[in-house]
Amino acid sequence: MRLVTVLLMLGFAASIVVAAPGGDEGDIPVGKQFKWPAGWFADRDTYPEQEPNDPCGNDQAVNCGDVVDPGCIDYVGDRDWYSVELNAGDELTSGTDESLGLPTVDTYMELYADDCVTQLAYDDDGGPGLYSLISGFIAPYTGTYHIMVRSYGDYYTGCYMVFFDCGEPPPPPENDTCAGAEEFGYFLTRCTAGSLEGSTAEYNNDYSPENGCTGYAANGNDAVYYMDLEEGDYLDMTYTQLVWDTSFYVLTDCSDMNSCVVGADATFSGEPEHFEYEVPATGRYYLILDAYSTDQGGDWTLDYAIICPTPPIGACCFGDQNCTELTEEECWAMPEDYLWIEGEVCDPNPCPPVATENTTWGSIKADYR
Repeated sequence: MRLVTVLLMLGFAASIVVAAPGGDEGDIPVGKQFKWPAGWFADRDTYPEQEPNDPCGNDQAVNCGDVVDPGCIDYVGDRDWYSVELNAGDELTSGTDESLGLPTVDTYMELYADDCVTQLAYDDDGGPGLYSLISGFIAPYTGTYHIMVRSYGDYYTGCYMVFFDCGEPPPPPENDTCAGAEEFGYFLTRCTAGSLEGSTAEYNNDYSPENGCTGYAANGNDAVYYMDLEEGDYLDMTYTQLVWDTSFYVLTDCSDMNSCVVGADATFSGEPEHFEYEVPATGRYYLILDAYSTDQGGDWTLDYAIICPTPPIGACCFGDQNCTELTEEECWAMPEDYLWIEGEVCDPNPCPPVATENTTWGSIKADYR
């Protein structure tokens, strides 16, 4: 059975693939039309595979930017090992594709630490068609890393090309922290509702709630959005990390994780989290989209409503004792002189009597203040 493969991409996008059981060469995921960006392999040093390069420790050494073409799985069960030197924090992307003019093969890639035992990443069909791709891997230490290429299930023979890219990862988006928090355009503003989507794949792990706000730590990649709210506003939010274990919460002070006022982390990977919250005080609030899974992030959806409280209705009185039930703001907007009496209705009419020769409308209004 092929497994779910999660790709955190560098500079291009791919899909999460759940392939069918078996090893049929025609088993290409439906709708998967991945291609390398134009010029991806231009001006690279290219070398053929050098045998023997099996087992691990007897690798063919490669440099960042190199291409091996062709590499071949010469017999069923053949495994080709390559080693590359990385610095801690470097981002590695290594993938396979066809070697033009040679028999093709359904590749499978695995990445191992310098001990040749600890598996760090793997992939089946992340590249074009049945070719593999390990992308967005951040090196945890400075030293040697081993990349193994084999056929899926060790069932096939054939040839491939493989490339190795590494370097410093790009900086995270500006709203990786509260200092660069975004309002999300016209969304996440008072008296609005909507459905949003995005990804935390390129963000860092900066925040984790305390004071039992969600019941758990949240050590995933997190994105920050701010909301300027008023007392009485009501939040109704549902957030889903499409792969990881969802967590999200609201802070009033990003320098104090104990300032978490509401959050949710009650379900499991790929399942939605939901909270509702009535805002107790006017101010700026920070919505943190996070995950329980350590240093992991990916595609998400957020359904939200920021419901404004209904303003009180009162009797809006005019100088002729006419009465209309309006909010105070609506009554202010009337072109005539008015008196607004909070909480009163127009039946029975609470408006003061019509001004007489000895009484002005202004003096009547003053008696009601």
